[in-house]
Amino acid sequence: MPDQELQSGDRVVEIAAVVRTTAIVSGAVASAAATWLVRGSWWSSLVALVLGAFIGFPVSLFPSRLYSSSGRTAVARVGSSSLSATIPAGLLGGVSAALVASIAVLWCFSAWGQLVLLLGTSLGCGLVVGIILAVLASLL
Repeated sequence: MPDQELQSGDRVVEIAAVVRTTAIVSGAVASAAATWLVRGSWWSSLVALVLGAFIGFPVSLFPSRLYSSSGRTAVARVGSSSLSATIPAGLLGGVSAALVASIAVLWCFSAWGQLVLLLGTSLGCGLVVGIILAVLASLL
């Protein structure tokens, strides 16, 4: 099927918004998971969940600029054909914010002995959250 131009009224997904959303959610999930592994406390993990979202937003600003340079924004028509645009964007936002959030947890609790465990956990969180939110953005 030939690629058709966007028409007025078409439902689209903004690619930079996918980056920002996945970064915020992934930062929250990764920091909560890393804090749980370090401290084993639900209250600490709940605080880290909120703080991780606040870490994820500024981290998302630079990667989202890659998709909205020179005053233009990248969009894709909602549907399965947009997966090729949203999945890389979701992975970029999710993994970058998750890694920064886990480094913040490492620094906060001085848990450098658990570096590999926490970075692996945050990488997994970033990948899973990035893919799930990218697919949801494409198909809903």
